[in-house]
Amino acid sequence: PAEGNLVVEASTNSTIVIKSTTPDTGTEAKLMFKIDSGGVDTNKKGGIIYKDVGTNGVGDLFFVLDQSDSAGSANTTDDTVMVIKNSGNVGIGCTPAFADWSTPIGLMIQGNEALLGLHSSAGSGVDWQIGSTTGGSITFYNNDTNVGR
Repeated sequence: PAEGNLVVEASTNSTIVIKSTTPDTGTEAKLMFKIDSGGVDTNKKGGIIYKDVGTNGVGDLFFVLDQSDSAGSANTTDDTVMVIKNSGNVGIGCTPAFADWSTPIGLMIQGNEALLGLHSSAGSGVDWQIGSTTGGSITFYNNDTNVGR
């Protein structure tokens, strides 16, 4: 392959394994992304990190993006934008990751300006959470028809 390209090829199954040999809680195996001419240990601004949280390598998968223009690199503490927990729960832009998207789901949309959440658990009904840091209004719809504010 041309310089800068990585090809993994096999006739049936190809596998890339990123391995850490320290099986302790908190240990990470990382695939990091960097666009910079500096050394390899700085400015890794994006990545996919598998972090050990249990026994026998059980872990969570973190997607990280570092928005800072400092020489630091993205990490799970400060820069997580999405996490897939080993339970199957998913969090996008929120903490904690609470939605199990394989069955009836809860969905949280969260940002600097607004929050909208819907959570449903068997036997406990539906809970709505609606908020805004800048005010505004809430409009309710039923089959695309405005039914009130």
